[in-house]
Amino acid sequence: EVDVGKEHTNYKAMLQRHADLMSSNRNPGKVIAKYRTEMPRMQTADLQRNATHVAAWVALCPQDSAWLLDALQLLTESLKNKQMKASDMCVLPPRFQYALTLARGRAYECEGLEEGIDCWRKFLDVAPKTFVQVGERKALLLFQKDVTSWVNCQSQEGRVHELEVKLHHALPQLGPSLHDILRSAIAALTPPRAKRGDSGSGERMDIDAQIRLQQGLQKRLRKIVLAILECGCDVDCHTPAMQHLQQLLEI
Repeated sequence: EVDVGKEHTNYKAMLQRHADLMSSNRNPGKVIAKYRTEMPRMQTADLQRNATHVAAWVALCPQDSAWLLDALQLLTESLKNKQMKASDMCVLPPRFQYALTLARGRAYECEGLEEGIDCWRKFLDVAPKTFVQVGERKALLLFQKDVTSWVNCQSQEGRVHELEVKLHHALPQLGPSLHDILRSAIAALTPPRAKRGDSGSGERMDIDAQIRLQQGLQKRLRKIVLAILECGCDVDCHTPAMQHLQQLLEI
């Protein structure tokens, strides 16, 4: 059963607004067609955000909506998109996870209906099977915050140096701050997002130099992670950060 704590109540209110807008739209088929055209070209963050809207339609709009199965097919197609990274549960936004949870509930409700049963089963085949529990939500949000901080920081080299300094001071004490450093370092192992320049003119760092810079930073980050894992402090292998690290090792 879906937890209806304060955060989930807020999520459901936001998702319900998307569902209400879709239900009141005069041409929902046109909206779905627009999403179907644009979503395959989107990067991960935008794709996940738009798929959240679609999941809200599927989960919360009236079950007899004529366009519901078309929206369900779109959601199923988007979950198959490699850019969605739907199998990497630790980096899926919590609101998207909750929307998918609601959509799964609707799928189980409709599974016994003859009309559209194949569509619902195809959705269940590709929908992620595991969702973040209440006790893990704080760790997930902290990890996502670190990922965002790394992507948006002005100087990634400066960020790595800051982590190295913190590690130098925290390692002898084996204190709890090592867990924060480990989480931040693993978050920084996430591939950085390309940033646009302020204008179209001006010289840019050549591609080879960018690759060398990133390789150097990634090497230093791996050293931080290894130092903490080998120092003997207690590490919970089931946190979102450690799950993400395991997935990186499996690539």
